Amino acid sequence: MMKNILIPTTLEQDTVQALKTALAQAAEKQITIILMQLKESPDAASAAFWLRKMQHDLTPSQEAILELCQDMASFHPNCKLSVQQQFSITKPLLRNFMEACEIGLVIVPNSFAQSRKFLDKHFLQLVKKGKTPILQLSPEFGEHAFSKALFIENSQSHIQAADLPKMIGGHFSFRVISQAKFFDEQNHEEMTPILYETINKNGIDLLIETRKPEKMKLFKNNNFTLNETFGLPVLSVCESVN
Repeated sequence: MMKNILIPTTLEQDTVQALKTALAQAAEKQITIILMQLKESPDAASAAFWLRKMQHDLTPSQEAILELCQDMASFHPNCKLSVQQQFSITKPLLRNFMEACEIGLVIVPNSFAQSRKFLDKHFLQLVKKGKTPILQLSPEFGEHAFSKALFIENSQSHIQAADLPKMIGGHFSFRVISQAKFFDEQNHEEMTPILYETINKNGIDLLIETRKPEKMKLFKNNNFTLNETFGLPVLSVCESVN
């Protein structure tokens, strides 16, 4: 069963691309797409001052992006667009939100992934520790549907390519054209030229990786990321913890 989609956003231009990707999933089934903007709680002397600040906290460009997103969603009868301003985020709060809103996919625009704000980075680390599939878009991304995927397994992964459609809850329609497995950092460097050749030869437009939530560390320094290395959208699926 297809579930709803969450898009964390800084309301930059690539939020539009993320929404187009989400809307492509709403062609036949009813879904809700939630745009979430994370904000620090203002140090206000009164509730009235806080409310005024909340209402006028968007820049003109952000307001334009939000209006464009609302216009786009209005042309899709199967889609409901919701906008959420989230002040602070914790693991229990995020878990309860994802469950209550029946979120089955998180789409991360590149501008959000590159954000240096603490709340944005904290959100990404928390959502990576969860079980929800995460689609991280790339700066050059222009398409909104995927057809050919390269499945890159991490060490000791037990997920099979045939398991992927069920794990992502009916979102996207693609074929896994090729598979590869990474074992360590040296293997990353050795495999990169081979993967480049595979991507170019087969017209790959989506990379799929596996993750183990118990191994995620807050703000871990990792110089190798599929998204930045290959410039393609990356769908991350979570393995069950045994």
